[in-house]
Amino acid sequence: MLGNDVWTDTGITPNEADKQAQRDGIMPLSLSSDGGAHFTPAVEEKIAKRIIDKAKELKYL
Repeated sequence: MLGNDVWTDTGITPNEADKQAQRDGIMPLSLSSDGGAHFTPAVEEKIAKRIIDKAKELKYL
């Protein structure tokens, strides 16, 4: 979630604070549902899909 794909995948446009948070290795607030503790459900869905796709690619699933 530290790369630029997260913005394309979620359709969220990052602001400067989001970009700085990424550079600092911190969850950008635009991806959070509660001030930085948890991702929004839409972001969680995209993360899960990427994990599942990678597991399939590696023949783990």
